[in-house]
Amino acid sequence: MISCELRPADDATALQSACVAVPKALVNVPAKDLDELLCRPITSTGGIDRLLIAFVTDLCDHGPGFRPADGPRVGMALLDLVCALLLNSLETTSTAAHDNPRLSAFTRRIKAYIQQNLREPGLTPGAVATAHHISVSYLHRLFQRHGHTVTAWIRQQRLERARSDLADPALRDVPIQAIAEAWGFSHASDFSRAFRRAFGSSASTFRRQVHRQQASWNAGDDFPQRA
Repeated sequence: MISCELRPADDATALQSACVAVPKALVNVPAKDLDELLCRPITSTGGIDRLLIAFVTDLCDHGPGFRPADGPRVGMALLDLVCALLLNSLETTSTAAHDNPRLSAFTRRIKAYIQQNLREPGLTPGAVATAHHISVSYLHRLFQRHGHTVTAWIRQQRLERARSDLADPALRDVPIQAIAEAWGFSHASDFSRAFRRAFGSSASTFRRQVHRQQASWNAGDDFPQRA
């Protein structure tokens, strides 16, 4: 488990402190970056952090009113916000390490385009470059500035979307291979190897772990409490 303590300091009438604990295995932040993120405070930007604080505040105030069946959905929504906050902080730190804001902004637009088209089987570096009127070699150079290749970044995003679907209680009965195919993995063995390499466990093991955690959420055991 990892714990995040939320402390807004500029509004005495708001939530003062809350501790949110989520399973480390479900956090879609690269392991090499997660420990560094968790050992330092994340400065408020008035964006995702505000959204997370508002969500947790409302959850603390009204959590007992949720139905047991709401637990998994509420838990996944909370997890998504925590992951979004961590990833946003990671991207902000990475951008600050580079000295060309214009190129960083262009790279972010390209990444947004990729994320919007992850289900497309023809999403290749060539297709991405064509859509942005640049050469493939220039596209590769943009991504190399941030320490990864285009192909690897596309694959990682697809894996994270597949993992999110595996954790979705509404998709509990959808076969793993069907989820993998929906995110561009046509061969079960390729998906299995890539998933284990990225997340440290098989897709089936991950799904079982999530369902056990969701059972805890369903019992109402993990709603945050106001401090």
